Amino acid sequence: MDVKKENTGSQVLLSRSHPGLVRGLFELEIPEIADGTVEVTGIAREAGSRTKIAVYSHDENVDPVGA
Repeated sequence: MDVKKENTGSQVLLSRSHPGLVRGLFELEIPEIADGTVEVTGIAREAGSRTKIAVYSHDENVDPVGA
């Protein structure tokens, strides 16, 4: 991931294969991950096929997979 500032504006270079992209997307879309109730412990990607994430919650009343 990189940001280049040019005369016409900024250019963002983003790699879809970077695991940080998946983590960031889940933080944006799932409030429990964004507020820290659910923690992403691992990410496994098969580029172009599927992505799996492992999640954990310290709160026993929250189902991390259901969140």
